[in-house]
Amino acid sequence: MEEKTELSASTVNAAILAGCIIAFLGFGFSATFGVFLRPMSADLGWGREVFSLSVAIQALAWGFTQPFAGMAADRYGTARVLAFGAICAALGFYLRGSVMNQQVFVFSGVIVGIGTGACSFPVVIAALSKVVTAKQRSFVMGLGTAAASMGMFAAAPATSAMIGYFGWQQTIILISLSFLAILPFLIFVSRVSVPTASSQGAGAFGNAIKTAFSDRSYLCLFFGFFVCGFHVCKTRCNIGPQKRSYNLIVAE
Repeated sequence: MEEKTELSASTVNAAILAGCIIAFLGFGFSATFGVFLRPMSADLGWGREVFSLSVAIQALAWGFTQPFAGMAADRYGTARVLAFGAICAALGFYLRGSVMNQQVFVFSGVIVGIGTGACSFPVVIAALSKVVTAKQRSFVMGLGTAAASMGMFAAAPATSAMIGYFGWQQTIILISLSFLAILPFLIFVSRVSVPTASSQGAGAFGNAIKTAFSDRSYLCLFFGFFVCGFHVCKTRCNIGPQKRSYNLIVAE
């Protein structure tokens, strides 16, 4: 049986702040990798399809990983899942920046996708929403989502600036290190996150899937996010290079 313990306000607030930083770091740079397409293609002579395939695989792996990451977080604790995701994402980005091979680059999409899926902001939000009151839950969920969106907003210009200063290869290595920066903040998350799943976790997960897909509102939400993700991935990876290819950019 799960034993409830009273958490101090300072402990909860520190965990919320740490969770927002994790969401900021975990989502920002991974969602803006499209800025590397031009410099990498120019230096390595790779076609756009190699880059796009790796990013597409990353997006699919990210999506497929999240439900299982949530189940693992309920069973083993959120901090452990986030730590696994951060290390896995760091490894994937390190391979992208250090091994100049098309097959390895495409395969790195699997590693990065699994890593970012395991340390994504939904995993953080789900953990934090369990330690606040029902009245505060929507605010905390919105705060975590906003932190992840701000990460994407800030990462694009930051990445472009780093490419200009350090070059694309060193910038990818720096991004891999940024995922390792998540690890110290897990100390604060671990203080409020405890395993909540029972020994019947697999059966409960299956029942949750059946219940979710029998709900019309969930299906609308599911396909809404599917369409949103499709367009976001298309925009962040291909729109910029395509605009330049068809001379749609008047001035830099």
